[in-house]
Amino acid sequence: MTAGTEVTRNASKVARGLVSVQSRLNQVVDEGSTTGKALTAWYNEHNIAIYDQQGQLLSLYDVLTQVAEIWPTLTKNEQAYYLNQQAGEILPLQGEYAGTYLELYIPNHNRNIMVA
Repeated sequence: MTAGTEVTRNASKVARGLVSVQSRLNQVVDEGSTTGKALTAWYNEHNIAIYDQQGQLLSLYDVLTQVAEIWPTLTKNEQAYYLNQQAGEILPLQGEYAGTYLELYIPNHNRNIMVA
């Protein structure tokens, strides 16, 4: 949250973006959701667990932590595809989008950039 707010200078935009990212992750449990299917396929292809041992959806933080581990190995096209699938094409107000937060968080995960 802090990193996104530093870039956008607008905490409400970052909050809306995070809600969108979480909502899109939640779609993996909806068998009828095309977004959920695309995300599930991407996570499976990259060996990222999205469910815990009890079959419950992992938190967004836990999922993004796993994505951060493989992020440097992805091509720019793979990174862009993931950001588009997970964040969508949200363009609130001044052109910022949910992907801004993901772009900051994922490659900088080990620097503890997520403070929320």
